[in-house]
Amino acid sequence: VYCYMAWGPTGMDPRVKERMAANFQLPRGLIFEASKTAELFNEFRSPKPSYVVDYGVDIDEIDPYRASVGRTSLRASAGFDDTDKVVLVMGTTEPRKAQAAAVAAFDELSVVHDNLHLVLVGANSSHYSECLEVQIERTRNNARIHLIPVTSDIYQWYEVSDLFLCASDMESLPRSIIEAMAFELPVISTDIYGISDLIDDGRTGWLTRDRDLEALVGLLHLVLQKPDSELKQIATAARAVAHDRHGSQGYRDLIVRTLHGLLRDQDFDPGTVLNALESMSSDE
Repeated sequence: VYCYMAWGPTGMDPRVKERMAANFQLPRGLIFEASKTAELFNEFRSPKPSYVVDYGVDIDEIDPYRASVGRTSLRASAGFDDTDKVVLVMGTTEPRKAQAAAVAAFDELSVVHDNLHLVLVGANSSHYSECLEVQIERTRNNARIHLIPVTSDIYQWYEVSDLFLCASDMESLPRSIIEAMAFELPVISTDIYGISDLIDDGRTGWLTRDRDLEALVGLLHLVLQKPDSELKQIATAARAVAHDRHGSQGYRDLIVRTLHGLLRDQDFDPGTVLNALESMSSDE
């Protein structure tokens, strides 16, 4: 699935595409995390039944974490004070996640926003990550760009940040955006694939075109000038979406019940589980 999203049908070796098409005919049904991702695979999934299930994150872990830490002291330990504006990019450094675009946008904005900081969590040993380091060194205010290696301790970075940025040009429905929403971080993202299923532009975050640096810089500049009250309103609405639709319990229940059903009966229809869970949700 990833190779198809990354290279598309024309950039893929015909033998890989043939094997991929054959594999799509093996399961009883297909589960996608975003409707636009499901549409992308129309040529492979027909006539198989397919289901779109909201991706889940660990809300039950995030809320207790937020209650257990002090944001001010956490920011101070990370080297930020109350006047700093911290923009977070979360994700392993790779071309499709476009951290280079985020750095280029920061280079423009740092000249007029002297309290702006960019935190990039997910640096690794890849060639792209090495090139990113060189790019950062060449920016005008590189002391305010913080490149953090891949870490399991990601919650602290959501908690200390003021805005979340996704500049990707290839995603399905990023878990990191849902986590940011759960942390009440206002989200700025490119409008690709399933992200518009998650972000209602202007109400639960802001969307812009992918691979358009001018548009990204303009939107970031606009959002950075917005009053705290408006940012809070956006973040609160986003948090409600994360809590209502993207807790891990429903997603986990679907997968577990489906697997149990298939173990009992190879002709089991995953749709029966999905319909039952949707019915329970509507009753609540």
